Amino acid sequence: MHPQVLAAQQCQRSHPHDTGFRQLPWALIQYVENGPYNVDCDQQLSLNAGEAWIIPPKMPNRVYAPKKNTSINTTWIHFRCQLKDSSDIFDHYTFPRMLNKNDATELRKSMNKLLHSHTHTGDSISMQIQFEKRKLLFLERLLSFGTQRTLQLHPRTQEIKSLLMHVGQNLSRKWDRDLMAQEVALSPSRFHDVFKAVTNESPAQWLRQQRVDHAKDLLAHSNLSIQDIAVECGFDDPYHFSRVFKQCEGDSPRTWRKNNTLT
Repeated sequence: MHPQVLAAQQCQRSHPHDTGFRQLPWALIQYVENGPYNVDCDQQLSLNAGEAWIIPPKMPNRVYAPKKNTSINTTWIHFRCQLKDSSDIFDHYTFPRMLNKNDATELRKSMNKLLHSHTHTGDSISMQIQFEKRKLLFLERLLSFGTQRTLQLHPRTQEIKSLLMHVGQNLSRKWDRDLMAQEVALSPSRFHDVFKAVTNESPAQWLRQQRVDHAKDLLAHSNLSIQDIAVECGFDDPYHFSRVFKQCEGDSPRTWRKNNTLT
């Protein structure tokens, strides 16, 4: 089990604030300090102060302030938890989109502790251990609001999950759809269909996100150069790496590192 905090922040936004519809590869968990705040996803939600929402990975969503001249404070976390078979905890649990004030308050306590560790983790082993502990405690609290579900698996799910683990552990290799298809003895077109049935993503989408996420981890937690990170993550060259990274994250690797390096 590998819980990850991709980003976390307490922030203040003023109208007009509208994310537009987007589809994030991680869960968005957000607590409203003062509202109102609207969310469009598979439901239309209007949240006030003291409430929170949970948007699972890959669900199209739009977050916006409904009133002019509204200053909104929120605490949010981009979170995911990869399991041993490379599935995500959100593949196995169903969560309510909106939490009532009592549940949201309990979740916020865990969020604040996690946010503090996320922004103050240094090189000391004790601080890193504390961060890992708080991620697990946050996950435990989050799961208390969810309901475990039974998945109907594709016949080749386990084979694809094993491939995902192998590719994820060897991202410096020049993977593409055809090479991944060879690993499981499928034609490229058949592999594409099977892969999408299992993961709900195309091989190219999944591979790009894995490389970008690994790059973010290295940017935040290592002193490797941009060129070395590009090689480590399997990009053709630093220019290709920078272009893809900016498409996914909105900033260049160098800018993202400056804004997100933990001190």
